[in-house]
Amino acid sequence: MAAPVIHTVGTGKTYATISAATAAAGVVSGDVIEVYAGGVVNVYTENVSFGVKRLYAKGMIPNQGVKIKNSGASNTVYNTGSYFFINNFAIENTAATKTALYGAGGLWAYNCVLIGSGGATGAYHSAGLAGGYFNCLAYGFTSNGFVYGGHCFHCGAFKNTTAGFSGNGGAASAAPLGCLAAGNGTDYLSCVDSPWQWNVSGDLTAPGVGSVTGFNTANCVNYAGNDFRISQAARLTTLARLPGYPLVATDITGRRRPTRERVFFAGPYHCFEQPTWGVGELSGIA
Repeated sequence: MAAPVIHTVGTGKTYATISAATAAAGVVSGDVIEVYAGGVVNVYTENVSFGVKRLYAKGMIPNQGVKIKNSGASNTVYNTGSYFFINNFAIENTAATKTALYGAGGLWAYNCVLIGSGGATGAYHSAGLAGGYFNCLAYGFTSNGFVYGGHCFHCGAFKNTTAGFSGNGGAASAAPLGCLAAGNGTDYLSCVDSPWQWNVSGDLTAPGVGSVTGFNTANCVNYAGNDFRISQAARLTTLARLPGYPLVATDITGRRRPTRERVFFAGPYHCFEQPTWGVGELSGIA
């Protein structure tokens, strides 16, 4: 199999904007788009459509250092068919009825932080289509953090007005596994499909075998400041510490989740410490 063609976006790269790359005739299904420093202080203010192209976009600045912010009343990142992959971005939406990450076709998202600044929904994924979310975080949306038709693995949802996680399509919706939610209108809403398990909520809605309730927002490092890592004190309790093996080998920062202790922490962050990767250390951004 031939290696995928890699296209670059950023200051001094082939394309100045992400949407210019996704729209280019020479960028075709199966290609990779690497996004480097650029825009205004690494914020790309644009609406990025993948159309029907099966592309893989990854931010090349560690810890979601590249942000995509919608321009006008539009979904921030979306497609119209097929499916796409996206990894290691902060994605913000400010439009009252729109979504930060929208999959009309399939959608696979890894290590992304979805930010609601007036936007309605963090991530929407149509039921019955291929896809899922891994180590993603959604906070501050006026409706739901995740409305999903694909599994959520080790995701987190906070400060969303309606729900943190909302099943899409009733019995056809997929399940949260190893997820963490607190401070939402309802933490888990209509998450009815199996095999959900090992979830944590602040209210009583965490679904599935092995799930835990009662995780208070005070158990975050700095909830008011949108730092949703589990505090050191809470890590010593059973509030978000679950028996078994992690479902994703690395966390949202790229640090490996250990398996030797046979315990893991719900949500996208395993480590209490905030890592500072060097320029060449892009663990978890494969």
